[in-house]
Amino acid sequence: YMLIYRLPFILTAAWKIIKGWLSAEAEYFIKFVDQKTIGQYISPDQLFTHMGGSVSIYSYFIEK
Repeated sequence: YMLIYRLPFILTAAWKIIKGWLSAEAEYFIKFVDQKTIGQYISPDQLFTHMGGSVSIYSYFIEK
């Protein structure tokens, strides 16, 4: 899936144009989510706090 989190209002018109260019199958995989619905796709322990999750600090580790 491609998750679009809180699409700005001004881009809604652009989405309507782009949507017409996509096949029905491609459109199926694009999901618009907000803080209430993102938990259906991503576990809260993997989300930042402003998105309704429990992660407050981003960390990136490279194993050697």
